[in-house]
Amino acid sequence: MPTGNVKFVDSNSGTTLGTVALNSSGVAVFTSTTLAIGDYDVTAQYAGDSQYLAANSTDVTFSVVPKVATIALQSSAATANYGTLITLTATVAGTSGTPTGSVVFTANGVTLGTVALSSGGVAALTTTNLGAGANGVVAAYSGGSGYGAVSSSLVTVTIHAGVLKFLPANAITYAGTPSDNQHGAFADGAVGTARFHTPYGMAIAPNGDLYVADQENNAIRVVQAGTGNVTTVAGRPHTTNFNNPVFGGDNYPAIFAYLANPSAVAFDSAGNYYIADYSNNAIRKVTVATAIITTVAGMPQNAGHNVDSGVATAVQLNNPVAVIFDKADNMYIADRGNNLIRRVDPSGALTTIAGRYGYQAPNRPDSGVLATNAVLNKPSGLALDAAGNLYISDTYDQVIRRVEASTGIITTIAGGSTNYVTNLGDGGPATSATLNYPQQMAVDLAGNLYIADNANNLIRRVDSSGKITSVAGVYNSQASPYHVDPAGAAATTVTLAAPNGVAVDGAGNLYVADTFNQTILQVGATSTVVFGTQAVGTTSDPKELTLFNAGDSPISFNAGAAFSTTGDFALAAGVAVLAALARGWL
Repeated sequence: MPTGNVKFVDSNSGTTLGTVALNSSGVAVFTSTTLAIGDYDVTAQYAGDSQYLAANSTDVTFSVVPKVATIALQSSAATANYGTLITLTATVAGTSGTPTGSVVFTANGVTLGTVALSSGGVAALTTTNLGAGANGVVAAYSGGSGYGAVSSSLVTVTIHAGVLKFLPANAITYAGTPSDNQHGAFADGAVGTARFHTPYGMAIAPNGDLYVADQENNAIRVVQAGTGNVTTVAGRPHTTNFNNPVFGGDNYPAIFAYLANPSAVAFDSAGNYYIADYSNNAIRKVTVATAIITTVAGMPQNAGHNVDSGVATAVQLNNPVAVIFDKADNMYIADRGNNLIRRVDPSGALTTIAGRYGYQAPNRPDSGVLATNAVLNKPSGLALDAAGNLYISDTYDQVIRRVEASTGIITTIAGGSTNYVTNLGDGGPATSATLNYPQQMAVDLAGNLYIADNANNLIRRVDSSGKITSVAGVYNSQASPYHVDPAGAAATTVTLAAPNGVAVDGAGNLYVADTFNQTILQVGATSTVVFGTQAVGTTSDPKELTLFNAGDSPISFNAGAAFSTTGDFALAAGVAVLAALARGWL
């Protein structure tokens, strides 16, 4: 019987794992619990003795895999006010032995801190660094003690806070080349070379890009965040008119589809976008993962009204002009030609939630009744606030209506005055103001409602107290043939031409589809005040900025309050403090 030793060698690394003496039966057994994680290709090498020559075995391959750990994350509170201490606790458990190592805590992808595990497998982080709004918190265990890395499920912690911002004040041409309504054109490219033809409804994509329904180019255009470059993602720009629409391209890439005067675009929670294909009487969906376009509501090129509810693709629409989504992925459609508002749930079932088919009574804005009993007159815009209340541009009635989410009751919240000459209504109650064919709308994070007041050539803002102001445009001063205002001009001095679309991003920037000027304007969320050179010991003339609360909690000001020089309040070098008057409506 052979005697001597057997050496076990990993051929991948050339490392000797161990050497074991043969027993009386000629067997050597190597056992280890300390092999590193990885792949092994092991050979048993017998050294030989006085009677037997050395010999090697064939290779045996195997892998050592990490032990599986689990991690659970808890927060001391699901909601809290800004500045409250929040404790995040991660518990890491293993199948054999307590894991060691550390846990990294992140919120919305930003690292909050790294904490070593205790002897019990627990890591706790106490922080006040969660930002205003919803924070998606994740705890990531880095691995150790033979355990692999693992991340927790996302835990949402909502921080309520007041967020002070400047009222949008300065406008720039964000995309497109200004031209008059007869000379709109099509061209992708940079801000100075891209061309639109009747830009209409807009929506902010999850990545911050601006999607534009370019109505008479029959296309959906994307304005890239940061660069302003314009590309086309859906539709074949082609010549058509509202009476001779062209439809096609379902189940193919959206870039090859035929659209007919698209008027709005909206996103669901998965990032898919939907197009109000106005003259084709349909809602089209573009799936983000594949760029394939399909019809999800309406019967293409079959305008009319057949039923008030049913499978969305079997219900006729008549010039759908606006589309939006709520948090539950219900889709709302302004069915303009039928004077109805439709809702399509995620299963594809359509119901009518506002308006009465067959009724069209000009200047009869019902208020205080169920929305399904109200008469609408060419509704052309929709918006939703954080509470799920639905806003409707009742365009030919010259008012904005709101449908309460909890009751289904409709009321008029803006417009109603018909004195177009002397009662624009700025600075007063929105219900006493004059609107002139209001079109599409948007709601910002603070609940302010922005309205494209088309024939007044204005963008109007209704705040949470119900006060209305004009934030862009010059009343009743449409440029002819078109007007190019200097970049950075005060938004209230910029001449608009029949604006139809508005959108607001998370930073408070306001975007305007300046339709007959064939451009997209950005009204910045910050303002610049220049005082000029000031002699020692003298006082400048006063300059005023309007601030608003873009958060979801009140802001309180103490006497002598000063703002820091970070974030939205950027001051020039050498300026230490910015003093401001706190207005009561904050």
